[in-house]
Amino acid sequence: MPTHDDAMNMIISADELFRELEEASSHAEYSITVINVLSPKQFDNCHIEDSINIEAHVIGDEIDDWDRTRAIVLYCAGEDPTLSRLAYTRLVEMGFTDVQILEGGLQEWVDCGYPTDGVCEDVGV
Repeated sequence: MPTHDDAMNMIISADELFRELEEASSHAEYSITVINVLSPKQFDNCHIEDSINIEAHVIGDEIDDWDRTRAIVLYCAGEDPTLSRLAYTRLVEMGFTDVQILEGGLQEWVDCGYPTDGVCEDVGV
């Protein structure tokens, strides 16, 4: 289970993520995997550009063979990070060492005007 200190480092703002993604795009040796933990229907409606969709309840099964040091950012719809926290806890328990949750979720990302795919209607629900 994540500790209180871990919780302080598990959150990333939309601005920070956008800057890190821009930097990562110019460095082939560093990448960030951004994962939408919502349903495929919600993902199809709107998601962060270049993010992937793995539902929170199956994330452990889907990425079991991934490198445990891979940088991962999880996000759900809005202010309630329940699904992201569920996925975060599972990944930390599996030994992943660089996992963060997008503060404010997809709604914050959209509000900041950062790149998305989909029609992006009612994203914070």
